[in-house]
Amino acid sequence: MAVKYNDTESKEKADPAFRYATTDLDFLPLPGEVWRGEWAGKRMSAGWNSRVDKYIALGIDTRSAVKIAQAAKLDPFFQPLWKRCEATGCTAIERPGSKMKRCHGCQRIFYCDAACQKAHWKEHKSACKGGNHPLQILRSQTIYKTILKEVIKPAEERLLHDSATDSEAAKSDGAEN
Repeated sequence: MAVKYNDTESKEKADPAFRYATTDLDFLPLPGEVWRGEWAGKRMSAGWNSRVDKYIALGIDTRSAVKIAQAAKLDPFFQPLWKRCEATGCTAIERPGSKMKRCHGCQRIFYCDAACQKAHWKEHKSACKGGNHPLQILRSQTIYKTILKEVIKPAEERLLHDSATDSEAAKSDGAEN
């Protein structure tokens, strides 16, 4: 069964290759996580990317291997392996053998060339100076991060609160008997 086009381009669904790797590894890679050195990040991202390659080899996705890699592969810091230019209106994506230029100030944003960096400077300046520009992440990571923040974390907090309330109630019931 081939993966449907709307499943790969949907704004609400994580990329199928990303979902496959997440399920296969039982792991959700998000940038900014603290790891035990760069070697651990390299090892984890290599394992992740090999799962994406495994997904590609299944032949169930109608996209090219490059399109799948762009949507799901990660670098050792769990950012996209294929960086995209962040200048407004630019659609350039890093290609093998050509590296995007990183902002010298914050080191958190990428541009395809000096012209894009210069054109985007007014928009980027305050975030650059404040060092708070968000890291570049895959669309699938954004989706999972939102689910964690808006669904799972509040549910966890409610469960912990209910558990503490039940524990307190049990203690007071025991004290009354």
